[in-house]
Amino acid sequence: MILIISGASCTGKTLLSKRLTENFDIELVSMDSVKMDLYRNDTNCGFTPTSSNLQIAKKIWPIIENEISNAISEKRDLLIEGAYFFPEYLSKLPQEYIKEIHPVFICFSPEYVHSNYDSGILKYRNVAKKRNYVEDRKAEVFIKDYEILKEQCIKENIEYYYIESDYEDEMKKIYDSVAQILDKKF
Repeated sequence: MILIISGASCTGKTLLSKRLTENFDIELVSMDSVKMDLYRNDTNCGFTPTSSNLQIAKKIWPIIENEISNAISEKRDLLIEGAYFFPEYLSKLPQEYIKEIHPVFICFSPEYVHSNYDSGILKYRNVAKKRNYVEDRKAEVFIKDYEILKEQCIKENIEYYYIESDYEDEMKKIYDSVAQILDKKF
């Protein structure tokens, strides 16, 4: 099984993935690590660490696609985590792979962002992984990213999780939903 945890920035993808790999025997591929490996090996790779998610995604997609293909052909369970996997990428994969893939897309509602931007979203941004940069994007930019992802999920008919009020409670529901799928597998 291939589990993909994606979504826009600061939604808790890395923390959720960390908790899942602690509780289940599943290999993790971090798209942030792939991004930084590419960039550190070739600073002319076509993006910088602060490029748009779409620009980075276009460059790392062949690597992620290869990881998915290898894991499926080798019958390995794999969790791929990061903001660089978009709903339309599922349609780029061979049809026989789709039944092996469980995507999890996480978004915040605009109301949640407005109510929790400084006190929740930015404050807890580095809980799972220490990052060495300062966030300079405004809440409206995050909201736009979340709404675009939500619309992409709807267009591709892919389930997504929309955090609207109680972050801890709603993330627990996401974890429990994914854990149920993994429990059936393991």
